[in-house]
Amino acid sequence: MAGSPIPTTAAGWFPLVAPELSSAPPATQAAFLGWAAQEVNAGVFGAMAPQATALLAAHLLTEAGYGATGQASIAAMQKAGMLTEQFKIPDLKSGEQPYATTTYGIRYIRLRRIALPGPQALW
Repeated sequence: MAGSPIPTTAAGWFPLVAPELSSAPPATQAAFLGWAAQEVNAGVFGAMAPQATALLAAHLLTEAGYGATGQASIAAMQKAGMLTEQFKIPDLKSGEQPYATTTYGIRYIRLRRIALPGPQALW
């Protein structure tokens, strides 16, 4: 992608962060991008708002069942014969758990932490 400009809109970011979700109808993609845009505060995210919106839309679409089954979801447990191994996403703050179910949500959390460094109060 050398020489390509960085997208400035969520719709521009969306195919870059979630190419496997292109199977969702365009109207559905637009609806989820609109939903995500309502939840992303551009004043907080600044220039990262379009990327955060695209990641949140991809997370919401994955949660709704679009894309390859399980491709973007996080494994919570792995079982092999008699051995069971459980995984935990480390260092989740209050309010972040719902986003930790997909790789898109984890990346959204990372951007949110960059935009909101330090302790966060959720009310």
